[in-house]
Amino acid sequence: MALEPFSSLVSEQAAAPAAVALGAGRALGITIIFPLFTLFNVTGILRFGLAIGLSAPSVVHAYSVLSGGQTPWLEVAGLSLKEIAFGALLGMGFGIPFWAAQAAGDMTDVYRGANAANLFDQVNSLETTPLGSLLMSIALGIFVAAGGIVDLVAIFYNSFALWPLFTLAPTTANDWLAVVLESFARLFRVGALLASPFIVVMCAVELSLAFVGRSARQFPMNDGAATFKNLAVVLVLAVYATFATSYFGSVWTEAFSDMKGFMETGLGKE
Repeated sequence: MALEPFSSLVSEQAAAPAAVALGAGRALGITIIFPLFTLFNVTGILRFGLAIGLSAPSVVHAYSVLSGGQTPWLEVAGLSLKEIAFGALLGMGFGIPFWAAQAAGDMTDVYRGANAANLFDQVNSLETTPLGSLLMSIALGIFVAAGGIVDLVAIFYNSFALWPLFTLAPTTANDWLAVVLESFARLFRVGALLASPFIVVMCAVELSLAFVGRSARQFPMNDGAATFKNLAVVLVLAVYATFATSYFGSVWTEAFSDMKGFMETGLGKE
């Protein structure tokens, strides 16, 4: 008796809300994870409205199937959870280049001792460093200005060929665990690469101050080291800005190309 509501079929009257919940699940998962929506506080009804707008074709398709009255509620619930989980996985893949930019700023701020001024992200309930938040905002701004939203929406729609709406298992033999592990490896690798100019310059400043401290023992090393490292970060950031547009653009373009290649491989395309 307890499972009777779930085993019953979706009626024609309930087909519309069920279609919205199912059809918009994948886009909702992306908007929950992708930093473009989380950094700028796209939450609540705005997030749901955006997900429904992006998923209009899939919502219409879901309604055309559910209105036939042949789909049980239990299957709809399972498919909806699958859609949200897969959307979150796509959002994670989309967000890797931008989290790498944030990680580069976080590593730099920790090294120069500026992590005491961390900023609290109320949306994600975590702390970010000032430089990490700045680099992520720059990377997202470049992404939007370069038309990255178009690529994101294209990959989103192509994902329905890889994993159809009413299918519980993906139509691919790719190793999903390897894909997830490679995503985290990419996050650390790209983050370390983006942070390397700051780290190398600050390391050179520390070595220089160490030699100065040996020859001039009256030099205030404890107070001067942090000051010189902060000045070095500002100078490197000025130079960094000259090639940030091209480099950040190439980082997210490469990541999105890898996602397209993964989907084409899963669909059997060369």
